[in-house]
Amino acid sequence: NLELLFRGPSLRNFSFTIRFKPRDADESKRVRMIIRALKQHSAVKRNPQVFDNTSNMGSNFLLGTPDVFKLRYIKARTQKDIKGLNKFKTCALESISVDYTGEVGRFAAYEEDSQPVTTIISLSFTELTPIYDVDYAEFTTDDDVGL
Repeated sequence: NLELLFRGPSLRNFSFTIRFKPRDADESKRVRMIIRALKQHSAVKRNPQVFDNTSNMGSNFLLGTPDVFKLRYIKARTQKDIKGLNKFKTCALESISVDYTGEVGRFAAYEEDSQPVTTIISLSFTELTPIYDVDYAEFTTDDDVGL
């Protein structure tokens, strides 16, 4: 008989691909702001001179953790969770890649602000804590899929 050995809890990974096709200069600006915010909040933080200059340590650089993300699938009008889709624990954005060439693999941009006609971003998230059976206790209704 083949036995399955329990090796311990694992962290879930989620990948998302989002396609942006701005229709005007305002939407182009929003696309740039979204990409910048995702890149900035996924970057490691630098905490310069945690120790003061009077100590023997001198100038010291310690790294801080990147920001974390709370992902949700929500309805646009009500901002409530969608019951038929999974829920997420707090996640870290492990990687972000931006393709400015769109589906065709050739760069094309609007003349006004040089925004690419199509921008595709790929995001890879990992939950920070594993799922345990007690995590399902918060989902009290029978028709919610939970985590």
